Amino acid sequence: MPRLSFSQRMGLTPKEFPLQVDSLDKATRMDIWNAFYQSFDSLKMSTLIWSMENTIRAFCETLWADFFKKDLSELQDSRKLVDQIRVCFNTDKWYIVLNLCEFIIQIPTAGSKKFGKNVNTVFENDNVAYRVIGLEIAPITNDQEIQAITTAMELPDKLSGARKHISTALQLLSDRGNPDYRNSIKESISAVESVCKVLATNEHATLPDAIKALKKNGFTLHGGLEQGLLKIYGYTSDQGGIRHAMIEEGSVVTQEDALFMLVSCSAFCHYLQQKGSQAGILP
Repeated sequence: MPRLSFSQRMGLTPKEFPLQVDSLDKATRMDIWNAFYQSFDSLKMSTLIWSMENTIRAFCETLWADFFKKDLSELQDSRKLVDQIRVCFNTDKWYIVLNLCEFIIQIPTAGSKKFGKNVNTVFENDNVAYRVIGLEIAPITNDQEIQAITTAMELPDKLSGARKHISTALQLLSDRGNPDYRNSIKESISAVESVCKVLATNEHATLPDAIKALKKNGFTLHGGLEQGLLKIYGYTSDQGGIRHAMIEEGSVVTQEDALFMLVSCSAFCHYLQQKGSQAGILP
């Protein structure tokens, strides 16, 4: 959280600014531009494209051709691309700006990684209702929720299936053009099921099977906690639960529903991984 300015401490200007959900103010746009400028030292001076280091050249050509949809033969020096990026950040619609930020983050360069961190700081300081999680910009601001999802996306390789489901759930939730909340929830639930299958060494295993596997290896859960977990899992899986409700005609699934399930299932996966590790089943 940034330090309060003199005028904020004196009550002359607001201490907090409105949450920016479907807009970006002028100051935030400039902060995003500055975050980009500070992240790519090699683009601060005009450089002929053909003379650039291969990684940064590929970065420039990917942005020019795949994001801006422009003729590569017209990109002769880096300044032309940088000017195009600045115009986008300053004038395009808010979601196009975030699309560009996300596109940059997803190109594998050191500058892109640095930009992801820098722009996340901008989002936090400027009260933007989004955060960078992995390679996605998601409609999440709560630190605990972000940590739960991030931890699930870093599960060990033996649980790579669960990692993939969580990542896909986040992508579906974060799609600003066409969010798919139903399938995001399905992916979140599938992540839990994937962990259960590994714990029980059974392709058709469910949470009860996973708990049995833990007990078989000498690890027990508190009775109340075990029942609570089983009830939550039952809600997601049985015919009266959310999965069944999602396929009913006319049912409505909201962003809040999808976010709740993503965070809950992420935490659930991490919890099961920890217990499996303590029981010697998982790394």
